[in-house]
Amino acid sequence: MHRAALHRTLLVSPRALLVTFLLAAGTLPAAPVSAQQLGFSLGTVDAPAIRTVDQDRLYFESLFGQRVRAQVLAASRALETENQRLVTELSAREAELTAARPDLSPEAFRAHADAFNQDAERIRESQEQKAREIRQFQDAEQLRFFDAAVPMLDGLLLELGAKVLLDARVVLLAADDIDLTDAAIARVDAELGDGAETAEVPLPRFDTVSEDPPASEDPPEAMPPVELPSPELDP
Repeated sequence: MHRAALHRTLLVSPRALLVTFLLAAGTLPAAPVSAQQLGFSLGTVDAPAIRTVDQDRLYFESLFGQRVRAQVLAASRALETENQRLVTELSAREAELTAARPDLSPEAFRAHADAFNQDAERIRESQEQKAREIRQFQDAEQLRFFDAAVPMLDGLLLELGAKVLLDARVVLLAADDIDLTDAAIARVDAELGDGAETAEVPLPRFDTVSEDPPASEDPPEAMPPVELPSPELDP
């Protein structure tokens, strides 16, 4: 082979040589072909088809979840403070009624005792209702968050070229690059914000205003029952 012709041949890429050989052999059409049709890769790396997300981090580290957590903590502290004040007040009334018993007729004492017990029961029911409302607020806001987050996660998957999103808690082993929790938090923060203006379930109102709790505290799973005195003061 002439030296110039040999030099030109060595400048041709291996892929071009392979395609040229296949064309010459009659095994490929003259039309352009893709790497997939040839059965080999040109070095491109496809995005992972499966991605994971940590649902707990997604919720609690988002602006929305942090706002709900702070509100639940503040309401729980306010309820506890209010319960303590009411217990103190009812205990004082009970002591006064017990002290006055010797000076009252059986009928008068019974009337006072019945009124006291009715007040204690009404207050107990009211405070337990407030505890239920705190839980209802927490549950409703978490449900509202994920209802809003699902289409955002779907859009994120589409952008990344992924097909499946799994909860990280059900995955035994996975590479770090398939987790999109940080990207998901950034997306919902940008599109949803803290969601305070559109909350659907209100928190209860309290007579006692509680200071904001420290950030390290965790919201209670359930408020304890209200322990109020209900004496059996028989004449």
